[in-house]
Amino acid sequence: MKRINLKNRLKKMIAGKIKMFFTPKNRGVALLPMIIAMSFIVLVIVLSLSSMGMVETNLGVGQKKADDAFFVANAGVSDGMMKVVRNKNYSSAGYDLTVGNGTANIVVETSTPSSGKSTITSTGTVGTSKRKIQVVVSISDYGKVTNDSWTEVAP
Repeated sequence: MKRINLKNRLKKMIAGKIKMFFTPKNRGVALLPMIIAMSFIVLVIVLSLSSMGMVETNLGVGQKKADDAFFVANAGVSDGMMKVVRNKNYSSAGYDLTVGNGTANIVVETSTPSSGKSTITSTGTVGTSKRKIQVVVSISDYGKVTNDSWTEVAP
């Protein structure tokens, strides 16, 4: 009988402790740290996604400026070729041409790499992006201009 009584007392005592732990005043104790932890995790995810988006945007803008600089350099080559067509002995140590939101610096050298040829070098700049194109043209005695080579070189 004592054994049964001791068993019942132990059950009541454990049940009382469990009830005491789960009373309404203690039920939300674990909720606050859980909310703080989840908020921190969401904040980290949002910040990492936004920083990745900013990096991608900057890469896209840089690529667009590089492409625009290439087109500006190409326009500079066309302008240099037009000047050579008009005057087969034309040469220039360098002149600037504004194209859209960029600038092309064009250098025209006669008799390079050989006699009867001209080298036109154009460096296109848009913002901090630069692209450089070098074209060698042949000039006949009659003034006909033929494109021998077209190369993009490091600025």
